[in-house]
Amino acid sequence: MSITDIIKFLDANKGKFSESTLIATLRQNGYPEEEINAALAQSRKKGADNAPLISLSRGRKILHFLGGFLGGGIFEGVCSFASGLLGIVFARITGRDGWDILGFMIFFGIGGVILGIGLQAYFIRRWWKKFPYIARGILSGLALSIFLVVLRLFSFGILNFFF
Repeated sequence: MSITDIIKFLDANKGKFSESTLIATLRQNGYPEEEINAALAQSRKKGADNAPLISLSRGRKILHFLGGFLGGGIFEGVCSFASGLLGIVFARITGRDGWDILGFMIFFGIGGVILGIGLQAYFIRRWWKKFPYIARGILSGLALSIFLVVLRLFSFGILNFFF
């Protein structure tokens, strides 16, 4: 009955059961309350290394937000541009020219924007806790990107059939 055994038990079952269930199991198995508390304190101290403890100043928060917003916008533009070029290449491979290339560019450009939106949503989900202000900047850029996609679809007349 040592503290290291309790810590190993807690680490092995951390994702499977809640902490209160694990503590109740330890109490049922006869571990003393002092050892349980000491093991909990050590395991929490060990897990505290991964938690962000630094609080950002107001200027840093704004810079992180703007960096996420501009980075997301640049990423969205690169995805759209690359997929538009892919549309031109695909149109040339299929033997189209003239106004048909414009249709391929629109189709692939919108596909690139949708791909960029999906990747940005992935980064938002992944960074929400670790880099919250960057993720919020990307989220606001994502909302603007979705608005611009709908505006682009209206400007080319694609959504006019539905409204």
